[in-house]
Amino acid sequence: MSEAWLGIDLGTSAVKALCVYADGRVEKSRRAYDSLTPEGWYDAAAKAVKALDTSCVQAVSLSSQVGTYIVNGSHVLHWN
Repeated sequence: MSEAWLGIDLGTSAVKALCVYADGRVEKSRRAYDSLTPEGWYDAAAKAVKALDTSCVQAVSLSSQVGTYIVNGSHVLHWN
């Protein structure tokens, strides 16, 4: 199997994951948040990544919506 690169984007309403393989194949996954909390973000990211074949991933890239998040325990204050 060819090597792959994984991209994860923490967006305003969902986590998007993208796996790009050296042979040109691309897999995509998207999972909406159950809640706008750190746990909700983590759960959505885990589900998005688990939906992809990551067995050959050589590198990971992360991106996020530019904004201000204030985390206080399980509560998150955010711009939207």
